[in-house]
Amino acid sequence: MDTLGGPYRQVLFKLEDPEIPASNKPFEKTKYDNSANQFESQELLAPDTDSDADLKEDDSSTETVITLHDITMSLAKGELVGVCGSVGSGKTSIIQAILGMMVVEDGEIALNKDMNIAYVPQQAWIMNATVRDNILFGKEFDAEKYKKTVKACALLSDFEQLAAGDQTEIGERGINLSGGQKQRISLARAAYSDADLFLLDDPLSAVDAHVGQHLFTYCLKDLLKDKTVLFVTHQLQFLTDCDYILVMKDGQIAEEGTHNCLMGLSGGEYSNLIKTFHDSKEHTDDNEEQDLSTCEVDLESSKTSSKCFKKPEKVSLEIKPESIQDLQHKPGAGKLTTAEEVSHDTVKLSTLSGYLKAGGGVKAVLLVIGAIILYTGFQCFTNYWISHWIKAGSGGTYIEERVIFNDTQHTVLELSDRIVDNPNLHLYQAVYAGSLLLLLIAAYLNAHSYMAFCLTASTNLHDNVFKKTVACPMKFFDVTPSGQILNRFSKDTDEVDANLPFQSDLFFKGFTFVSSGLILMIYVTPYFLVASVPLFLVMFLIAKFSKPAFQISKRLENMTKSPLFSHIAASVQGLGTIKAYKKERTFFKSSMICKIETTWLSYCMTHL
Repeated sequence: MDTLGGPYRQVLFKLEDPEIPASNKPFEKTKYDNSANQFESQELLAPDTDSDADLKEDDSSTETVITLHDITMSLAKGELVGVCGSVGSGKTSIIQAILGMMVVEDGEIALNKDMNIAYVPQQAWIMNATVRDNILFGKEFDAEKYKKTVKACALLSDFEQLAAGDQTEIGERGINLSGGQKQRISLARAAYSDADLFLLDDPLSAVDAHVGQHLFTYCLKDLLKDKTVLFVTHQLQFLTDCDYILVMKDGQIAEEGTHNCLMGLSGGEYSNLIKTFHDSKEHTDDNEEQDLSTCEVDLESSKTSSKCFKKPEKVSLEIKPESIQDLQHKPGAGKLTTAEEVSHDTVKLSTLSGYLKAGGGVKAVLLVIGAIILYTGFQCFTNYWISHWIKAGSGGTYIEERVIFNDTQHTVLELSDRIVDNPNLHLYQAVYAGSLLLLLIAAYLNAHSYMAFCLTASTNLHDNVFKKTVACPMKFFDVTPSGQILNRFSKDTDEVDANLPFQSDLFFKGFTFVSSGLILMIYVTPYFLVASVPLFLVMFLIAKFSKPAFQISKRLENMTKSPLFSHIAASVQGLGTIKAYKKERTFFKSSMICKIETTWLSYCMTHL
């Protein structure tokens, strides 16, 4: 037994989303006895995730609101236990407590490590994989067992409608499935897992009445007849067939027992719920009968007018063999999303032109180029002037030097080698100081115009992508993983915002510095031009053959981030299911680490 003992530190949960009111809810500590499937609960602290719960935000930062308290549950092996109660009574909280998803305030939780739990949440969690992979959920495929499971969960007719049957790929969050289909797949996943304990949180709420009856009869009562099932529901008609019933009220078990026993309690909570349920159902049936009567009257009154219409002739329908062939599953059928492909093309002129237009067009480009030329020109002039000043030296100035020879003092005129002796010293100093000042101004204009151009371009590109994404049809979001969209608005936008301006600035500075330096060197030493030709040829060949490799590795780095983002988003949404089925290690090792290794490898290739 793995026991979490001792009192836990109180933890408060606050939900900022206005649509999900915050609550600080303690729950119960749960103790599990594998021999009798018995749960004993004290108090736990965690939010009540019951979707129909009426939660109230606690304004106090220290006060604790109890969700579940003083609960003792006894679940016999092979027993179907129904849980019902009014809104916010804590039905879902019981399941969350058993799963260990609530923080213990007092008491302890004890669960058998070897016990397997299957969990069906209120909102079905579906992976971006095929229908079969969602049902198997890492289990080995057993054809006979699989067939019984999908039949009991009423999925055979759905498989016939899907493009590739159970091999049809499901989009993220099951976006191409109905709510009932997602719930039945989630229930089939639990049934196929062959777990010891089944926690079903209102699994029949998203399906039609006749489908719900089928699922209850053939799945819960037949397929899971030898399993321990905790069945939370607000559809009280199913409770009559449950072996045992728990009635929740204000975080406690108000009543418990069989259906007949609870109905025999005068003024009991369960009998009141059943009475209210039947009254509302009869009221709904009366309204439906009234609507049908109105339709019959309308049909009778329309018989006379319908006689004036010509009776339609019989229509023959011929089904051709080729039309039947079209219904067969074709290769690639059911494939919803397509993997991103790495483009091996170089950057197109249209891409460069689009970036320049986003930055402000021709005028902005000319302004940036002019600022770069101005900055480079002043820098070249500053270097040239300092070299000219040094070359001028003293300007041919002679200085007097006293020499004592044979005890006689002589005055000798010598050519000075000091710059400070130049008669035009102030002119050189003034010109150099002025060139430095102009160089600083040109550097500011260059940096300001260039950054303004890059920021304008990145902002316009982001706005254009956002507008086009919002205007896309819903099919685009069905077939495009969210990781790809997040990657476009995160990593790719960051490349345009930060990396592209920095790298292009280095390129332009390096290009202008090298070009100006070569021009000066060739001007001073013309023979350098002969020696520079082989050097230019070598550099050109290196750039030609290395450029495609760098482009592909950079695209590969950006592309491999999309599956990582999708995986993180999907895992966060299905944390409860992943934890219940003990698939944390599988999701982390086989999925997360694999995707990180791919991203890391592409990153190393880019930054070698």
